[in-house]
Amino acid sequence: MKEAPDSWSSLLQPKFCKTIVQFQNAVKYHESTLLTMTPPPTNPVTSYPNKNFQTQRFHLRKAHVNMVGWTPSLEPPKFLKDDNNISPRKTPESVNARPCQHCGSGKHWDYECKHSWKGERQARTNFITLSDPEIEALNAYDDLYYKTIQSNIRT
Repeated sequence: MKEAPDSWSSLLQPKFCKTIVQFQNAVKYHESTLLTMTPPPTNPVTSYPNKNFQTQRFHLRKAHVNMVGWTPSLEPPKFLKDDNNISPRKTPESVNARPCQHCGSGKHWDYECKHSWKGERQARTNFITLSDPEIEALNAYDDLYYKTIQSNIRT
């Protein structure tokens, strides 16, 4: 409850919950009410973008543009470039996405690479930590890949 909004404690009353299961049940029972009680985050830039950009606090900066799915922590490809494997849909290079992370080819996606499972250790894990830029890059790449699949199905 340390990170939860203060208004939640009046509804959940954690002092009356004897076990974590009772507390979890209370949260699940009051879930919709708790979500409506949570104030939306206030970010002045997203609330009033025109007003804030007119002040001197924000200076114009050069934008750093990378390919979709690129992140600085991306390792170089481990296998030789395989341009013989060509995606039946749009290729990463045609939509300005990063090349295959396994072989470095811009002709197919990571999931279509013949090297996608070679050399990787199989392990059962319960928790993983990624930085925000890595998560954004991975999500952007996956979204673009699945959009090409959906557009191929429609046509």
